[in-house]
Amino acid sequence: MVPILEHLIDTTLMVGTDGRGTLQQQLHQHLRSAILEGRLPAGTRLPATRAFALQQGVSRNTVLAAYDQLIAEGYLETRQGAGTFVTLELPDDFTRTSSPLLGGMQAPSEGRQPYKQITPTGLPATDAFPMDVWARLNSSVWRHADQSLLHYDDPLGYAPLREAITSYLSTSRSVRASADQILIVSGLQQGMKLIVDTLMTERDTIILEDPGYGGLLRTAKACSPKIDYIAIDSSGACVPAEDQKNSLLIITPSHQYPLGMAMPTARRLELIKWARATDSLILEDDHDSEFRYAGRPLSSLQGISNGEHVIYGGSFSKATFPALRLGYLVLPQHLVGPILKRREATDSFPSIMPQLALTKFISEGHFARHLRRLRKIHNARQKHYRVLFAQHLEQYFKLMPSDLGLHIVARASKRLASSTSTNDIKWANLAQRAGLSAYPLSGNYRTENREQGMLLGFANYTEAEVTRGLPKLARYMLEETGF
Repeated sequence: MVPILEHLIDTTLMVGTDGRGTLQQQLHQHLRSAILEGRLPAGTRLPATRAFALQQGVSRNTVLAAYDQLIAEGYLETRQGAGTFVTLELPDDFTRTSSPLLGGMQAPSEGRQPYKQITPTGLPATDAFPMDVWARLNSSVWRHADQSLLHYDDPLGYAPLREAITSYLSTSRSVRASADQILIVSGLQQGMKLIVDTLMTERDTIILEDPGYGGLLRTAKACSPKIDYIAIDSSGACVPAEDQKNSLLIITPSHQYPLGMAMPTARRLELIKWARATDSLILEDDHDSEFRYAGRPLSSLQGISNGEHVIYGGSFSKATFPALRLGYLVLPQHLVGPILKRREATDSFPSIMPQLALTKFISEGHFARHLRRLRKIHNARQKHYRVLFAQHLEQYFKLMPSDLGLHIVARASKRLASSTSTNDIKWANLAQRAGLSAYPLSGNYRTENREQGMLLGFANYTEAEVTRGLPKLARYMLEETGF
């Protein structure tokens, strides 16, 4: 018999009492600790989000966000029609961290130390966000809110926000869609899960990039009996075989995660041709595409394909702040009905008030101004990071060229890769110890052919912080390697 969690130990004391972090962060940490300490055994079914929110005295969105993060990390899993459960196969020691990226990392070999990520590598310059403007807009939203806004909203999301997104994507990403094809979600990860949950009754295979985003693997495993992987070359994701019919391919063409290349037009056209020939669907994850520091961005796959076989997904987390937890999906017209039906069954609606504030943030021009400022800040920080890194660490790593995104890929040098200190989990820990954001490159691979290196977050670090941190990392690497 499956154990059902009706009451956690000291549940009424779980959140809101210690003041450490947001309510979501506190709830996530308490649940995670309960799982790791065995108070929530493998296979335990958690309460429905609405009931748990009432029990804890928090909003349902807070519980949803905490559950989503634990699912991405591999501590929880959803079972279609049954609910949310503690996974039967917990993540290994070095995956036990608050980063959603760690879902795809494998067990360390004997003697390898645990890796604990303190700061995610994909954060924007949150110190540059106009908090005063955002506070004013939020206050205005509440002061002028109509009582109708306190009821359930349109299941697609707030209509004026969908109109604003349609206009923005048409101009910036050549996306072709109407507002009734836009679905507002609580972050792109939730949106991807909704897509997979809806479509895997029809599509027998999910195809993921290798290397790729680790959080997707857990979501895919919970929803599909069959997962395949597609290799990455210098043009990004390769084209699947023509016998892989009726599949769902999830890719990052604008900025391949984690390696960073942008997919050229010729490869994009090949993928669209494959999708049409095999009656497959492409989920285009356009994460951090706002941050291109040189040249013009290529048109989205969705725009090139006229949206026939492509779902386009984006998020405001990188262009505003991660805690906003608002993203969107651009759906082919024929999928709007089935996906809305699935959403209504799971009741996974984002809160209306942040949608109103974001709409005003966009319509009053603050979003466009903030993006322009962020691009300048990020570009300057990346250049500074690269110059200092070359001065202090070029004997250990080679930085991959890129004019995109929020992280830099550092591949191990031949000397480091052939040394006895080949352990990118240890290197990432040293970088964290130096006050920097780093993630082991090997943790993004699905197969045993794992490249050694690090992903280095630069956007959320001032030049002064980088100037202090990189020499420290060089000193720690010298102590570790002896050269």
